[in-house]
Amino acid sequence: MLPTKVAQLIATQQLFRPTDQLLVAVSGGMDSMVLLHVLQTLGYRIGIAHCNFHLRGAESVADAAFVRAYAAAHELPYYEADFATTEIAAERGISTQMAARDLRYAFFEQTRREQGYDFILTAHHLDDRLETFWLNFTRGTGLQGLVALRAKTGHLRRPLLAVNRAEIALYQQAHELAYREDSSNDSDKYRRNEFRHHVLAQLYAWEPELAARAVDNFARLEQMYAVYQAGVQHFRATLLRETPDGWTCDLAGLKQTPAPETLLWEWLRPLGFSAEDGRQALHAKAGTILTAPDWELLVQTEALLLQKKRLEFTHFPLVWPAAQAVLPLPGGRFLRQAPAAIPNPIPTNSSEAWLDPANLAFPLRVRPWEPGDTFCPLGMAGKSQKLQDFFVNHKIDRLARARQLLLVNGDDRIIWVIGLRLDDRFKLTLGVGEALRIFYVSDTSKVSDT
Repeated sequence: MLPTKVAQLIATQQLFRPTDQLLVAVSGGMDSMVLLHVLQTLGYRIGIAHCNFHLRGAESVADAAFVRAYAAAHELPYYEADFATTEIAAERGISTQMAARDLRYAFFEQTRREQGYDFILTAHHLDDRLETFWLNFTRGTGLQGLVALRAKTGHLRRPLLAVNRAEIALYQQAHELAYREDSSNDSDKYRRNEFRHHVLAQLYAWEPELAARAVDNFARLEQMYAVYQAGVQHFRATLLRETPDGWTCDLAGLKQTPAPETLLWEWLRPLGFSAEDGRQALHAKAGTILTAPDWELLVQTEALLLQKKRLEFTHFPLVWPAAQAVLPLPGGRFLRQAPAAIPNPIPTNSSEAWLDPANLAFPLRVRPWEPGDTFCPLGMAGKSQKLQDFFVNHKIDRLARARQLLLVNGDDRIIWVIGLRLDDRFKLTLGVGEALRIFYVSDTSKVSDT
């Protein structure tokens, strides 16, 4: 019965093919030994991976020896890793359980790639999924947390999710399969063990058909989650406009959706923002900036603007000698200077600066703008203006200002607010001879343009 259920799950969810190479994570406990036996019974091509975390002294060493001996007896490829888990957890500042999990899956994935396996198989079963569901529910979660521990995640496969621990125990007894007991599973020290021993046991006592109903319920939840994801992507395509550094979101349109807070959370969560950041963004005043490790979200009157965090200016100013044609900027951008014949009319677009070389004192410099900077914007007949006022007048948002760079002459006068406005004092006039063209690009393929 159990192999039939496993085969049905493999087929209906297309977990893997009969020709695939499968790396099976084996601790030596009942669940993983049953999974091994079922896969061998079904004729799959498998290898065994085992981690010794050295958390239970001699027991851990004996577990590794047991699994190693099984692999040798059945002539199966075997891969083993030893970890000083307690020390690694302390170094990383995380729990021992979290460290063991990270080490385990990193080793499995590395072995899969290096040894040519198609998928990694673990022995997680239905009760593990029920435990995860309720633990996530009690801690607080979204729909994603309720469908956690799915049969397919990346290269990870869980073919036992349709059977519970009782079915696994019956199969082990029927086939008299040897396995190792993990003494830590008997302790209520960990919340999962406590839930398993007391809460889940009571749920089965109340509802004998819990296993079958749980399988059906999880299937429905996964279908609901698929619909949910499709909705999130639909609104993303409708409301978000991608930019080179992030995106802008139609704030009024977002607030008219059925669940604006949830949508924003789905878009911001992968970037490191908190749920509270999402809630605040919907109600904060224009000008508010919310931050994540690598991102900033600016609340505007009609939109939300997401951008990479501002440049680190510790390496500025950048010095640009006359003999250096190209000046690399942070973020893969470039400035290029090139002699050119004077065009008629002289271009006035903001993406390039046409200059009279006689007005320039090399080396030029590139630096971020600073409070108190002033220049004479082109078109204002030489009148001076604070750069801060220029930003306000032209509605340059705070995130864009934080990234704004200036091209500065050797005498410290601003030549060009790069990409925005040339200083009137450095403008090119007809009849002066050869010009110097400086242009600002973000694509390396344009560096050779003239």
